[in-house]
Amino acid sequence: MNLGFEFGKLNFSATLFAIAIFIWMIQSVISLLCGKKCRHDFSSFLFALPCILVLIAAGASWNHPPVSFEASTIMFGDVHIAEKIDSLSAIFLSLLSVIGIATSAFSVSYLKHLKGRINPSHYWSAISAFMLSMCMVIVSANAPTFLVFWELMSLSALALIASEHQQEDVQKSAFIYLIATRTATAFLIAGFIWMHSIAGSWGFDSWSFAGKNWLPALFIAIGLCIKSGLWPFHLSLPYAYTAAPSPVSALMSGVMSKVAFCAAVRFLVVGQVDSLVIAGVFLGAGLISMFWGILFSLVQQDLKRLLAYSSVENNGVIFCGLGLALVGQAMNHPIVSALALAASIFHSINHGLFKALLFLSAGTVETAAHTRDLGLLGGLASRMPITLLCFVVGAASICALPPSNGFASKWLLYSSLMNEIWCSSELTVRGLALVSIGILGLVGGLSVFSFARAIGVAFLGNPRSESAAKASELGVFSWLPQITLACLCVILGLCASFVTGQVELLACATLKIPITSTPKFQMPMPQIAVLFFVSAMLVYHLILKTSKARKYVTWECGFGSLSPRMQVSSVSFAQPIARIFSQILRFKLLVEIKGADRRHFPEYVKVEPQTASILESKVYGPLVQMLRTLSDLLAKLQAGSVHLYLLYLCLTLLLIVAVGTKL
Repeated sequence: MNLGFEFGKLNFSATLFAIAIFIWMIQSVISLLCGKKCRHDFSSFLFALPCILVLIAAGASWNHPPVSFEASTIMFGDVHIAEKIDSLSAIFLSLLSVIGIATSAFSVSYLKHLKGRINPSHYWSAISAFMLSMCMVIVSANAPTFLVFWELMSLSALALIASEHQQEDVQKSAFIYLIATRTATAFLIAGFIWMHSIAGSWGFDSWSFAGKNWLPALFIAIGLCIKSGLWPFHLSLPYAYTAAPSPVSALMSGVMSKVAFCAAVRFLVVGQVDSLVIAGVFLGAGLISMFWGILFSLVQQDLKRLLAYSSVENNGVIFCGLGLALVGQAMNHPIVSALALAASIFHSINHGLFKALLFLSAGTVETAAHTRDLGLLGGLASRMPITLLCFVVGAASICALPPSNGFASKWLLYSSLMNEIWCSSELTVRGLALVSIGILGLVGGLSVFSFARAIGVAFLGNPRSESAAKASELGVFSWLPQITLACLCVILGLCASFVTGQVELLACATLKIPITSTPKFQMPMPQIAVLFFVSAMLVYHLILKTSKARKYVTWECGFGSLSPRMQVSSVSFAQPIARIFSQILRFKLLVEIKGADRRHFPEYVKVEPQTASILESKVYGPLVQMLRTLSDLLAKLQAGSVHLYLLYLCLTLLLIVAVGTKL
């Protein structure tokens, strides 16, 4: 197989990258040919090897001049495959590689419980193509290359989502995801063709979105918003992430949404967008996505669905920072632009790590307890302490609790918003920045509530089902990737000052502004960590350890024995917040009571919560029904009569002649 690259003309980074792409191509073909004989351990090694090569190549490219290269023998039309590795692509390639290595190891133990439900050759072939395509999209230097691998990324992700295609809910999830990706691609193609007509080139380096070129930028922005799952295009994420295997969910949430963000930075920030309309699209969609995502997250019963809605929230945080960076770029506020872009990049890296960690932990819980339903979990803390520890680290990071990495990136975003309030002379912009700070604070509080509920219900208390009572930790391939990602979250939090300094350098280079004009992040994260640790030890030794535990008989409400049903459930935990926002969540409690004297002595009581998405029921549902009705009407045109088809042809020709005559 000829990749089309002349290795003698490539530098070290480009050579390693080309070899990694070649290995993934080979694995995708070999896995497909092996069928059910495909071995998970060998496939995992073959999958992780190119991840390591890409990680080395990305490290060698950091803070170095960009490296551009082309495939000499592979062309799309009259355009060569063109790639460019620079510091921006290096940081996202590093994220992809780290999460890829973790998911490759985790897949070995996770896929064992799916034996007979997932074809191993299908899984490893699709996931190799998925990684290959994401790498190529990140480093694409022209539109045809980008679109071809963008489509490969979407279709391979679709194949992974449909791994258990026998299930009806998986089929529905795959179909919704397919519609979302087709719509996103349509907007991107429209924007690319428009820019080609303006610039006369498919190369991204020759594109400029300044001035009157904001309309094609708007098409591209909408396409990237759909792919990232921002409101109101977020519905595909909860369906896709829940249906996909947990390692795939970790890759999709941790990396694929960041690929769209990387593309947005490369097109719009590097392309010098100066339109407040584009900035407003990202800022508005980001703010609504933050609030909407975390609100629906705190009422979910399925653990992976909870994490999926949380991804909507964090993607909103990332694109909110990008929108603020574009506002600063349009209004000539370099400090705001640099801080906001650095916050977005840093939070995208952080979210990739802790969300991948949380999805792997959820996969471990699913494998051990054979369920993701919070109503059937509980009591896992003593049975799965490693998974609990890793989940707590991920939850602390996603809730931005100090001294986690999530706290550092959100603090940087708060700083950029405060600087916008000080720098801007426009009262409207100041007010919007102030509102954004309030929404960020509200979302942070709701996030703590949501994950306190997830940890308390899933891991604490008594088991709510027999399968949860029998759960236990899995093998080393399960907990080692989780511990690795948890350690990376802690390290990035403790080294936040150094990391943000490097990210600010990247942001300033991307915005083409001097680094001296931006303030440095000076949060003493190691000192804060020591302070938290010392305070916890003092509380433990001075209060908890010295106090004597008092034991009492728990009142069992007269029923004679305690049962898991007497614990605080996920429904009762979320009910106060759900009632406050019931107009948005469409929250209802369906109560069913049976018995001869059901008022005083009920024999059967069932309380079931119900929520509904306004967009799904009021917008997308009627739209789908309208399309079905239109399709049924058009189907009637196919009557099977040759004479009728000739009439259609005649009428069409007459219409063309009439229109052509008037023109």
